Amino acid sequence: PDLARQASVPIAEEQQEDPMLKSRYDRAKPINLWATPSLLPNNLGSYDGGEGIQAAFVSFGQGIFVFGDSVTPVQTQLAHGNSTASNPKQRVMQIALFNLRGATAAIVLSTSGAEVYELGPGGKASVVSLVPLDPLFGDQDAQMDSGGAAFFRGFAALDPGGERVAVGCSTGDVLLLDLSKSGSSAVDKVEHVLSGGHDAPISCLARQNQQFGAGRGLLASADDDGEVSIWETASAGAGAGARGVVVARFPGPAAGQGSGAGSGAGSGAAASDDPYTPPLPAPTCPCTSMACAGGSVLVAGYASGLLRVFRLDLLELVCEVAAHSRAVSALAAATSSSSLGGATRVASVGEDTFLHVWAIPEAGAGSDEVELYFSDRVDDALFVGVAFAKRDTEILTTAYGDQEMRVWVAS
Repeated sequence: PDLARQASVPIAEEQQEDPMLKSRYDRAKPINLWATPSLLPNNLGSYDGGEGIQAAFVSFGQGIFVFGDSVTPVQTQLAHGNSTASNPKQRVMQIALFNLRGATAAIVLSTSGAEVYELGPGGKASVVSLVPLDPLFGDQDAQMDSGGAAFFRGFAALDPGGERVAVGCSTGDVLLLDLSKSGSSAVDKVEHVLSGGHDAPISCLARQNQQFGAGRGLLASADDDGEVSIWETASAGAGAGARGVVVARFPGPAAGQGSGAGSGAGSGAAASDDPYTPPLPAPTCPCTSMACAGGSVLVAGYASGLLRVFRLDLLELVCEVAAHSRAVSALAAATSSSSLGGATRVASVGEDTFLHVWAIPEAGAGSDEVELYFSDRVDDALFVGVAFAKRDTEILTTAYGDQEMRVWVAS
C-alpha cells in the first residue's frame, strides 16, 4: 500500500498540471440525491435517450431511479420486493437501465433473482417481469444460512428491443432470458444457459455494439478471477447448440499487475520448501467492469487498476493500460466516435478519486494506441459508477456515501 500511494502522487500532480486534460469537460452543478450509493462496482445504470437524465443506482438494498433534467430530476424508489427492509437476507447486486420495447426499463439483480420495471413519465415504475432464483437453484433463504446462495450480477441486452437479455450468475453461468414471456415461469423464461466459460462468479457482462453478420453477435463475460470469455450468441430462432459457443478465453492478470495496487508481491504461486506441501495457486485479480467501444473493441477494468483492451474482430488482447492506482470500479463507453477520428471515448472511475476519459481506437483506425483524453480528480470521492448521458455530451458519476451525482459537460 505504501508503494502504491507513493506511485500515485506524481501521476496525480502531472494530471492536475496538464491544462489540455482539464479543458475538454467542465464541471456542472451536481444532482442532489436523497439516498447515497452503496459500495458496489458498476453502481450507476443509465439509458441515454438523448433527453434528460435517466440513471439508477443501488442504495442500502433499494434501487433508486433518477429521471428528468440535471437540475430538478424526479427520484423514484424501486425493488421493494428485494429490499433489505422487507427481507434482511436479500441483497441487491446491481441495477441496469435498457430499452424494452421502446420504453426505458430497469432490471434489478439480486440474491432473490431479477425484477424488470417499466419506467413511465414522471419516474413511475411498474413491474413487468420477474425471474426468481428459487425455481432455478432452490430455496435461497435456506441456502443463504449455509453461505451457498446464488445471485445474479452482470447484465447485457441482446437485441435492440430488449426482450432478449443476458444475466450473469454466481455459479459461473450466463443465462439468456426471454422477457417477452411475461406470464411464464422463471424456468420458461430461460432461453439458454451458457456454461463452461467460468469457474468463478460472473462479475460483469458486455454486448458487442454491432453485429458481424445476420443472427450473430458477441457477448463478453468476466468473473471474480479476472477471466474474460467471448461468446458467439445466435438469434432466438437458432438451434440450442448454436446459441452459446465460447470463441475466445483470456485468463485474468496477476493480482499484482496494475498501476499501483499490490505493487510488490503476489505475482506468482507461493514457494514452499516442504516437498509434501503443494504450492498455493497464484492470486488472481477480479475483473470489475467491462464496456464495448464501437463495434470492435472491448475494454475491461480490474481491481488492480489495470485496463485491458481487446479487439473483438481479431479476438486478441491488444493493449494494457495502468489506468488507476486503485481498483477500477466502473466503465462506460460513448455511443459516438465521429468527433475523435475513429476513436471511441471510454470513461473509467476508480477508488483513487479519479475520473479518466480514454480515446480508444476502433478497427481500421490504423493504431492501437490509447490516449488519455480527459482527467479530473474529486477529493475523497470513492467512485462506484460512471455513465454518459444526453447523447454523450455529459458524464455522470456516483460515489460511495456521497449524496451528490456529479456531472461533467463537454466543453
